[in-house]
Amino acid sequence: MKTHSLTLAAKIHTNKHINLNIDENTLCKAWNLRWNIQVNKMAKNTMAFIFDNEVDLENILKQALWNFGGSFVIITKWPDSIEFWVQAYNTPVKFMTEELAQKIGNEISSYVFVDNGSERLTWR
Repeated sequence: MKTHSLTLAAKIHTNKHINLNIDENTLCKAWNLRWNIQVNKMAKNTMAFIFDNEVDLENILKQALWNFGGSFVIITKWPDSIEFWVQAYNTPVKFMTEELAQKIGNEISSYVFVDNGSERLTWR
């Protein structure tokens, strides 16, 4: 499994569409980076910065409030994992078991738990 331990996610907080054609060399100089950085555009005003080393990444996180084009930039570490809900529609009642939920969860990635908060025989 690919790890994203050297990746920062960034979102430019603005209603305007910002041109994200950022030159990596210019960014390295502006941020005083020792090593190279890779910039991946993701969505509107959102990008990922992939660092070659932990020192540069931590230095960027320690430095407060960045701005780009006069707009605040929110920067955070890329999470190692993200939990999400899976719904299995049209599952026959007799198959609505925790065992099946575990199989489905482990097939996708890794099973966490089933929400058994409901007294009804439905999964949520």
